[in-house]
Amino acid sequence: MLILETVHKLVEYFLLLFRSYILVEMELDEETWHFVRSTPRVTGFVGGAQPAPLQQEEVDVIIQQIEKGPAPQVKTQFNRGDSVRIIDGPFSNFNGVIDEVDANHSKIRAMVTIFGRQTPVELNFMQAEKT
Repeated sequence: MLILETVHKLVEYFLLLFRSYILVEMELDEETWHFVRSTPRVTGFVGGAQPAPLQQEEVDVIIQQIEKGPAPQVKTQFNRGDSVRIIDGPFSNFNGVIDEVDANHSKIRAMVTIFGRQTPVELNFMQAEKT
């Protein structure tokens, strides 16, 4: 239920927010249903076999997110080589050393000693704290 303007920035940000999703405003009948289903690379619809209509409030929220722009990047508190203690998950209370920081996905990979061997463990930023 959204007609995208051809403004490059708007389209680019929309694709970042809703990767692989297309919102279309249309009157649904047999002809338009066939047109959408026969479009290359359309594999399905959210909600099952039939497309689910969005409420105007949902469309307004999506448009506001697009107009607001991308969220600012959070500066990471972790750096490669830092010592951390895992505070959540199956390796809770283990200590390790950060091997890799992925700020885009808010994840770190820490090398943790398990049974005498260094093992990489992937964690999100909320599962670890600096020691």
